[in-house]
Amino acid sequence: MTDTTYDRSGSARQALLEIYRDYGLAGLDNDVVVNQLLPDQLPNAPREASAVRAAASVGVAGLLNARFIAHIPVEAAVRDVAGIMMERHALDQFACLWIVSEYAVALGHPPSAPILPQPRDASAPATPTRTTAVHPAPAGFPAEPVATAYVVRTPVEAPTSPVVEGGTPNRGSRKPAMTALIVSLVVAVLLLAVDVITGWPPPLTGDRTRTISSPSIVPTTLVRTATVYVTVGPTLTAAEQSLVGKISDSHFTGCRPASRPNLHVVAAVSCGAIQSGTTTDPLIMTFDTRAAMDAYLVSASSAGTGICQSFTGYKGHWDATAGSPDLGGLDCYRESSSYKIVWSYYSSDIVIAALGSSGSTLFAWWGVVCTTAVH
Repeated sequence: MTDTTYDRSGSARQALLEIYRDYGLAGLDNDVVVNQLLPDQLPNAPREASAVRAAASVGVAGLLNARFIAHIPVEAAVRDVAGIMMERHALDQFACLWIVSEYAVALGHPPSAPILPQPRDASAPATPTRTTAVHPAPAGFPAEPVATAYVVRTPVEAPTSPVVEGGTPNRGSRKPAMTALIVSLVVAVLLLAVDVITGWPPPLTGDRTRTISSPSIVPTTLVRTATVYVTVGPTLTAAEQSLVGKISDSHFTGCRPASRPNLHVVAAVSCGAIQSGTTTDPLIMTFDTRAAMDAYLVSASSAGTGICQSFTGYKGHWDATAGSPDLGGLDCYRESSSYKIVWSYYSSDIVIAALGSSGSTLFAWWGVVCTTAVH
């Protein structure tokens, strides 16, 4: 932590770890999830809860994850994202560095030491400014610049024509001015010729008028001043691509990398649900063994009885039709004021977790997608 007055009990850190465990990276940046869970997780910590909500609205988890994937050091990533957060919310530097550091801990990249605000230089202006560190071109990018910025520099006006003895101006000095006048007249004639040929503009009606002015010709010099590198966003790994290849595009779209809840998860992605019924993008994971997958479902909720539709902590199995072989495990339970359903596929060791604001709507959505969500 950066400020010892924040989260002395550690409840905020625990809340972030639980959100990440249950909902993945997308859950940390989801306003709906955070607002539903924080009243129960941080009932006596309004300042910490406010900082978490602000971080979720900025998308701190996603911003940090992109920097970690690009191998930016943890402290540099935390300071950069904290600077972004300070620009968007009325929070001091202590608060932003603290909450961004806690997000880094939840994502599995804890800072090696507390990250404290950097002292301001006494000679620096009072107005706060944000400095962005310049990093070398990432691996795989071309050594030559992919884009170059230019500025237009107008030469200094030439001195007036010298006057020879007797007060008569030097006639030779009028040639550049005469040349510019001739060029301007030629351009004006060409513009009129183009208008006549193309018929543009259309005939004027009423009291509208058209004024034609010849362009002024100013010599310019192009000077290269900076090099700009294009940064490419995170892409799917081979394992994530393999997982996405097994997901039905009839039910899910826009899959992107997600954080893995534990070491047994080979790949994890968050995908948008095409059919309505969920409040967040479902988390889809593939496990390295069947035993690890079953253990994840068992630990996902507390023991309960009843049927899945009641969301009272049901633990069991699901199948395509009554009496047919079980296709996977199934957990249905309440989490704070939300409803959650987690189910697995024995044939592929894949688990899907989804959250909804209505139990009946979420269960209906699951009934539509469960049998065809995975190839």
